[in-house]
Amino acid sequence: MKAAIERRMEILEVITRQGKARVEDLAERFNVSSVTIRSDLSFLEKNGYIVRSHGSAIPNVGVIAELTVNEKSRRNSDVKSLIGWPLQN
Repeated sequence: MKAAIERRMEILEVITRQGKARVEDLAERFNVSSVTIRSDLSFLEKNGYIVRSHGSAIPNVGVIAELTVNEKSRRNSDVKSLIGWPLQN
């Protein structure tokens, strides 16, 4: 199961970076069947991360932008806490 989760995260990264990805290209890249990729894309679409079209997928721009903002807010949280600490006292 861990492999599927990691693969789906990587698929999402590829789609986000490239703007579009084809099923055949993803299957070759991850060395899995096109059936497996279609299943992964269905999962990502069901959860709102991508939009599928015939034989390919594109990022769901609103969700990706939100993830990016959330990701940035979590980055270096310990340092941000230290910077804000004097203001709390």
